[in-house]
Amino acid sequence: MKLKSLAISDRPREKLFEHGPESLTATELLSLCLNTGTSKESVLQLSQRILSHFGDLRTIFSSSVEQLMKFPGIGKAKSALIVAIGEVSRRSLAPRDPIKIHGSKTAFDLLHWRVRDLKRERGYMIHLDDRHRVLKIEMLSEGGSQATIFETREIFCQALNAGAKRIIVAHNHPSGDPTPSSEDREVTENLLKAAQILGLPLLDHLIIGDQSYYSFAEGRIQRNKQGI
Repeated sequence: MKLKSLAISDRPREKLFEHGPESLTATELLSLCLNTGTSKESVLQLSQRILSHFGDLRTIFSSSVEQLMKFPGIGKAKSALIVAIGEVSRRSLAPRDPIKIHGSKTAFDLLHWRVRDLKRERGYMIHLDDRHRVLKIEMLSEGGSQATIFETREIFCQALNAGAKRIIVAHNHPSGDPTPSSEDREVTENLLKAAQILGLPLLDHLIIGDQSYYSFAEGRIQRNKQGI
């Protein structure tokens, strides 16, 4: 079905202007993001097929370029657009002001939006001054094993080059469950040993789940009461 064959009041763009974005279905919202269909189907038909395959908008906009391009009808341009919109959505949740870290919850709030809904692991380091003020937030790596996300030598070289006096590292569990694995514990022990030798304190290692996180400094899972 071509958009031109729809009544004007049923076309997604006109419907948005007339009744607001909340009046649109998930298919209609996605169609406005994609803008065009393919030579064989309208943008609405393509959007419906994408939704049927991925399940919901949240899953679509947290997918990687590689995952999206495996789907017939999504090429480089559309996959790049979808990933960009997903990243814009995540960044819109970022705290606006520079932050002083007061504990694991502050660090979680600072990082959660960056990894929310990601289907792959991503590692981060927060560089702090001697008053626990954030100097820099750095993405260490993405995907792979814990060993590749947290390269001990690289972490401390970067921290020293940035003038950090203390650091916090974190990574997400795409499953949403922040329970640490044996590998997580081993990596944390290695980082702590290196931190002690270099005199650069590692304040915490956070494992970020869906609405919860594990703090190695506190030794327990914490629930995010406010939610994001």
